[in-house]
Amino acid sequence: MKRAVFILFLFGPAWAASQDMKLSGELAPLMERARIEGTASTVLVGEVAARMREQGIEQPVRVSVQRLHWLKDPGCARLKVSFDQHQVIPPHETIPRDRHAEFTLNWCEGGRPPASSEGARPAQPEGRP
Repeated sequence: MKRAVFILFLFGPAWAASQDMKLSGELAPLMERARIEGTASTVLVGEVAARMREQGIEQPVRVSVQRLHWLKDPGCARLKVSFDQHQVIPPHETIPRDRHAEFTLNWCEGGRPPASSEGARPAQPEGRP
């Protein structure tokens, strides 16, 4: 349960941006770069990092995105998104611990979802660059 809340807390702004088909938010440009180049990573900044500081969590969040494979829908890929923090003392706790969360999602050019997820399977490796 805590992992799901952590993921929603971090990923919410980028997901909302992708629903509007805009590349705003801190994570959307990172996912777009990973879709194209295969991998991308950064330390999270901006609105999400500010919200975490408001909650008393000062440690930086390292975000890594990896393209797992291209999908059959042109310009779409399956991505794995990972979040890592070291020595975090969550609100209402006293012992620091490392936190890790990851999930996968389909991401298409510009942040749009695939046209159809029905029967979605990886494209052949030589099918797209």
